[in-house]
Parts: sequence; C-alpha cells; structure tokens
Amino acid sequence: MVSLSDNLAFKVLLNKIEPNWIKKVHKELDLVYPNNNTPEDYITVKSYAGLFRVLYNATYLNEAMSQKALNYLTKSDFKLGIQAGIPKNITTALKFGIRSSDGPELKQVHDCGIIYEARRPYLLCIMTKGENMQQLTAIIKNVSELIYKSLKD
Repeated sequence: MVSLSDNLAFKVLLNKIEPNWIKKVHKELDLVYPNNNTPEDYITVKSYAGLFRVLYNATYLNEAMSQKALNYLTKSDFKLGIQAGIPKNITTALKFGIRSSDGPELKQVHDCGIIYEARRPYLLCIMTKGENMQQLTAIIKNVSELIYKSLKD
C-alpha cells in the first residue's frame, strides 16, 4: 500500500481497522479526520510533512516501529518527482500521491519525504495541481534538484 501508493490496498486496510482507533490517531497527531463534508484538498503540506517528522524523530511510534514505517517508504516506486532531482545513490523515504480533482482535466501530484543526504538529511514536501501530469512531475523534480543543489553548496 505505501510504496506503491495503492489506493485499493488502502481501502482494504481501512475496512479492517476500527474507525474510532483511526479517529484517535488523527486527533493525537492533530490531523483532520475526513468526512463527507471535508474538502478534497484538506491535507496541508505542513500536516503531511509533520507525519514524516514524527517518524524521523520517533515521537509517536517507538523507534523500531518508526524505522519500520520509514523503511517501507524507502521502497517508493515513484521515480519522477523528488527522486528524479537528486543523485540516485541517495536514500529517500517518500510518499507520493496522484489524483484527478475538480473535473477530469485537473490533476494533483504530490511527493513528500525525507532525503537522507549524508551530511544532513532533510524533509521536502511538494504539492502540485494543474492540467499536465508531465509538467507537474517536472516541477517537483526541478524544485527537488534546486533544493538539493542549494544544500550541497
């Protein structure tokens, strides 16, 4: 579910978990719990990045479980976004999302995660919305490359 960003697997897992437990986790992490009235773009860059921060610092799960979750995120198969803008030998723990919204022409491409650059790991989250998937992934790649190069200097 995580490395492939598989929404079907997400829905299967969601049906196996007690809804009150999910609500409790959302509340503890100060995340919006979506319902039928929640806007489509309710997840902010800040809340998305916050999830990576709590995993990296092991402040919600214990260290072993946080590391296990991050390990799943290192297996992301999305190579067009953040990973395209950095050298291939750098480990990343990323979660991407692609969806159509506000009609069939408008798309969203998001990529967020930790880049384990040897001298100093950093967190990068980029959310895009537009009509052309290639342009959106190119924007994420270019921003990723600019950030990486600026931190190398």
